[in-house]
Amino acid sequence: MNLLLHRILLFLPVFSCMAGLYAQDTSNRRLKLSSFYVQNGFELHGNVMNDVPNFRILVPESEILKHTDSGYSKGIAYGDYSGNYRNVMSIQVGFHPRQRNTDKINPNPEFRIGVSYFSGTGFSIGLYKETRKPYDTVQYPSGRNIYYDSVQTDQIGISFRSDYVCADFSLIFRTNAKARWNIYAGAGISGGISLNNEVRIHHTTRFSIEENNSFWKGFPGEREEENFRAKTNYRTSVYIPLGVDFRIGKKRIFWKPIHLFFEARPGINFLMIPDVTTFRLWYIQNSLGFRIKL
Repeated sequence: MNLLLHRILLFLPVFSCMAGLYAQDTSNRRLKLSSFYVQNGFELHGNVMNDVPNFRILVPESEILKHTDSGYSKGIAYGDYSGNYRNVMSIQVGFHPRQRNTDKINPNPEFRIGVSYFSGTGFSIGLYKETRKPYDTVQYPSGRNIYYDSVQTDQIGISFRSDYVCADFSLIFRTNAKARWNIYAGAGISGGISLNNEVRIHHTTRFSIEENNSFWKGFPGEREEENFRAKTNYRTSVYIPLGVDFRIGKKRIFWKPIHLFFEARPGINFLMIPDVTTFRLWYIQNSLGFRIKL
């Protein structure tokens, strides 16, 4: 587990203590602490870093990328690179507004504030090139000819990884906050800074001899790798939280405050990569979590 994720988990008790302190003596405050959220899931997004020139800007010192102009086409990124996917962990607290001139709590809306941590490969691209040359021809007395070609296959995989820590703000409305089941929707925004920025590049060359365009014999290949640190980048997201909430307990005091929920967040992400550009892409985040009603 990433060291930063450990640190976030270490802040969990502190986060809870601060929430407890806030909950004390709130009679004069316009907002009342209402819930504590922890959720974990994943994010899927589009691939905008899908052109080699963008990666050349990020890592101009790469020797592999200097030789990708001729004959390469986009294909499968071979290796341990899975793009367009991130793991997400979030911790939030929720607040309900007080009704004017009274001490009553309004269950709608609920303001949520917290922090999210994103980890995983952000973007990846694969390049493929095949070089074929005549190797030999065998002619049989019957007139049948067998053609042998020497084939060189070059595969390049490029991945761009950035982890993010983001502040998260949202406003949600529930159908019936007192019911055991409820659904909710709203609007949210988050923004933060990247960590552990890295570009990984690998180049694999395979050699073979083919008989009449069919594989006949292969030979040991070659592989080279490059790893580079990249500059810090930034992300800002606007999204729509959509969720289903279930209260575990119906009568027992211990279980009544504990809720399980599923939340989806379709939205737009603005990714600002220095020296390249600002990208705009659609994304969807899905997560499961628990909520403690305070």
